[in-house]
Amino acid sequence: MGDAFADIRCGYKSGCIPILFTEIIRDEISPQNLERLSKINPDNPIIIIKKQSEFIELLEKSKLYWNNREIIKITYIGANGKIGKQAVNMICSNIPKDKNIEIVLIGSGTQDSLTRLDGFVKDLIGGLELKGENSNIKFTITNNYKESINSKIVICSAGKWPTKKEKEEFNKIDPSGRLVQSKINAKLISEITSNLNKYCPKTLFLIVTNQVDMMCHIARTIAKDMNIIGLSGGVDSSRLKQKIKDIYGLNSNGYMIGFHNESMIPIIKSIKTIDGKNIFPLISEEIIFSEDKDLQEEFKEMEKEKLDHIILSTREIGGLISKEQMTGLNTNIDTGASILPATAICRLVNSYCFNIPHIESYNTFISNPKIATHYGIKPNTELSIPLRISKDKVEQLDEIPLLNFEKLAMNEAQNKLNDDLKIIY
Repeated sequence: MGDAFADIRCGYKSGCIPILFTEIIRDEISPQNLERLSKINPDNPIIIIKKQSEFIELLEKSKLYWNNREIIKITYIGANGKIGKQAVNMICSNIPKDKNIEIVLIGSGTQDSLTRLDGFVKDLIGGLELKGENSNIKFTITNNYKESINSKIVICSAGKWPTKKEKEEFNKIDPSGRLVQSKINAKLISEITSNLNKYCPKTLFLIVTNQVDMMCHIARTIAKDMNIIGLSGGVDSSRLKQKIKDIYGLNSNGYMIGFHNESMIPIIKSIKTIDGKNIFPLISEEIIFSEDKDLQEEFKEMEKEKLDHIILSTREIGGLISKEQMTGLNTNIDTGASILPATAICRLVNSYCFNIPHIESYNTFISNPKIATHYGIKPNTELSIPLRISKDKVEQLDEIPLLNFEKLAMNEAQNKLNDDLKIIY
């Protein structure tokens, strides 16, 4: 720590975190030079403090390091929302006892948002204390994205809702009314990503904000090196299993892929019972039911009808949840699903931070030609496919074969996503 350029150089050369303690800006420590240094070594950013109180706070935060304990930092943007409150609560309730965690909750920029977050945290800590689960969690409430430095993962479920006037204006472009929220959220995600890119440019960034696939695209245009994935296919995959349970009475596995709208489709060969039996063997051509080709086709058509019903029902669940929860309430209230996405967020955190691996479908940037070919798409496509999440790793999978019509559907999904992006830009 020091107040000169030489001190910063010493910090870098010794592998320490350089701390600039000064209010004076000289030529050698100009904002331009500091920005250049941050780009040279983004994983070890300069900390700039101007007051003794800031230095004391910095020491307090570093206490656990003296005991050789790793602090895992999780940043959440949107914790004041319906999904955010559920997700942060679940994350805190599932942290292993031997882990030390800092959870940074970033507000919307106003003092009111910080006050609401403070009230939420007080309530949350009370519940954690009752269960004896709060001893290793530190909360930081802030509007300053600088606090996201060294975050292992950043989660964003923040969103905005269009006004009546904005809905009416956008109705001329998109009469369906489906894309107006994406138009409103696009600017928000741009601002959030730009801020994160300054302080944690190589973090894992999970986007939950609607429309997820479009928000992921926008974020990737801003943060080129950030590992960005979207919570879209995983929600649909869970609902797919929910409908199979409702209709067939079967516990199953299965992955939905594509674009999180009417273009989302299942990988048919992934839809299996818990003991590994294919639920649609005729469509996936895994068995010959009969030597009689007409009979074979008749039963295959029956399978297709059931599958189509399951897919349609899966796509409708989200809208149905919103509609039913709106009963008797002001129509401006956010009534969408919250428990399912919050559970999915918690599951991802457990896998990536605490090494409890899982495989699920997420929106991802598919640049590998081999992976792209497997899904029948071109490299640099942005859709949901199965990913294996484990400690500090996100791996794209190409282990489950796709049928030809599924590959065609993936191409159509990318085209549809591109068309929708043109509307909101």
